Amino acid sequence: MNQPQNLPSQQEIVVSDVNEDEIDLLRLVQTLGEEKWLLLGLPFLFSCLAAAFSLYLPPIYVAKATFVVPDKQSSPASSVLDQLGGLSGLAGSLSKSPIEMYVAFMQSNTVQDEIIAEMNLMQYYQTKFLEDARKTLSSQVKITTDKKSGLIMIDAQDKSPDIAAKLANAYLKPFRAFLNRISLEEAHQRRDFFARQVAVIAQRPFRDPFAQSTLMSSMIKQYEAARIDEAREVQILFPVDIAKIPERRASPKRAQLVVTAGFVAFFLTALWIFIKRVFRHAQHDPATSQKWAMIKKAWKLRS
Repeated sequence: MNQPQNLPSQQEIVVSDVNEDEIDLLRLVQTLGEEKWLLLGLPFLFSCLAAAFSLYLPPIYVAKATFVVPDKQSSPASSVLDQLGGLSGLAGSLSKSPIEMYVAFMQSNTVQDEIIAEMNLMQYYQTKFLEDARKTLSSQVKITTDKKSGLIMIDAQDKSPDIAAKLANAYLKPFRAFLNRISLEEAHQRRDFFARQVAVIAQRPFRDPFAQSTLMSSMIKQYEAARIDEAREVQILFPVDIAKIPERRASPKRAQLVVTAGFVAFFLTALWIFIKRVFRHAQHDPATSQKWAMIKKAWKLRS
C-alpha cells in the first residue's frame, strides 16, 4: 500500500527535529550575543567587587603542631611485666588508652580553660563570658588523628601568626600533664595490686616451698618496679613537629575568590538571559500567553 504523499517520511521527521534543535541552539547563541554586554559586564563587576572585598578581609594564618603517643609506656617495669603472661596483659591494658580519649581530653573544658587563662584569651577574643571564649577557641583549633601512626595533629588559625603558633603549642603542656597523671595512676594501681599479691602469697601455705619462693620473688620485683614508676614523672608524649610562626597566610585566597565570583555571576547572568527570553517568547505566542493568563488568575489572592 502506497504511503500518502502529504505525510512526511521518518527520515524527514528526524532531519526536521535536528534542524529545529540547531535553530534553537543558534537562537540561544544569538540571544547571548544580544545581551553580551550584560553577560560580560556583570561577571566583571562582581569580580571587581570580590577583589575589593577580599582586601578588607583579615589574613588568617595556620600553625600546625604534631606529636605522637606510643601505644605502650616505656618503663623499667615493662621488661619484667612481659614475664607474667596474663598479669602483663592486665598491666598493659591500664597503660594503653585509645587515641580518641586523648583528643576528647584536649577538647575538654579543663584544657581549654587552662589555655584561655594562660594566654589571656578572654581579653584577646573580647568576650565577657568564659563559655564564649571556649566556643571561639574551639572554632580556631582543629585536632585530627591518624590511628595507624598514632599521630595527633593540631591546626590552629588566627589573624596573628604568633598567636596561631602559640595556640597550637599550648595544648602540649596540659596534655603531657594528663598523660603523666595516667602513668602515675597506672603505677599506683600496679603497686597496690602486687602488694596485695605479696600479702596473699605470704599468708597462704604452699606445698612446694621453691615455687612459693619463686612466685614471691617475682611479685616483689613487680612491686618494686611499680614503686619506681610511681616515684618518677614519666614523659610518654613525643613532639614530632613544634608549631612555628607561619610566614604565609592561609586565607583569604584572593585569586580563587575573584574567579569564583566571576564564574558564578556569569552562570547566573546567562540563566537570567535564558529565562527572560522564555518569558519574552511566551508573551508573543498566543497559546502560551493564554496559559500564563490562566496561571496568573489561578494564583491571584483576591478574586
